[in-house]
Amino acid sequence: MENTVTSILAFLEFSERLKYELRHSWVSNGRQERVAEHCWHMALMAIATYQYLEHPVHIERVLKMSVLHDLIEAETGDIPFFEKSSRQRRKAEREQTAIKHIRAMLPEPVGQDTYTVWQECEAGMTPEAQVVKALDHLEVPLQHHRADLQTWEEIEYDLV
Repeated sequence: MENTVTSILAFLEFSERLKYELRHSWVSNGRQERVAEHCWHMALMAIATYQYLEHPVHIERVLKMSVLHDLIEAETGDIPFFEKSSRQRRKAEREQTAIKHIRAMLPEPVGQDTYTVWQECEAGMTPEAQVVKALDHLEVPLQHHRADLQTWEEIEYDLV
């Protein structure tokens, strides 16, 4: 049990990075958004909307995916999808390495469950993953519209 607790504490220390990992978005008070804030907001969006979906989803699965979908950014950092760089070209590879590292960090069965949920979300094949992908794509423009227009990058004018 001591190893389990130690592993969980190490994982929580690692995941705390999401509280200071900055995204390309800004919040309405003029500071840059953090990855943890984005994930939290998606989870709130899921709670507020899932009962109105045309097809039912398992909210627990949607919430897990909302919280975990950007967990890899604690290791890889945030890479906006419109960025043209070597980081973007290596993004999928780096994310797979990061999620394997996270799986190994956690005790079983939590590590495997985290890995499986993240992979399911990435694949986008289940109704729950599709809802999370939609929420992810919706949260970004909602947040952008709350931020000062001067915080937008030129490419975002057409995207948002």
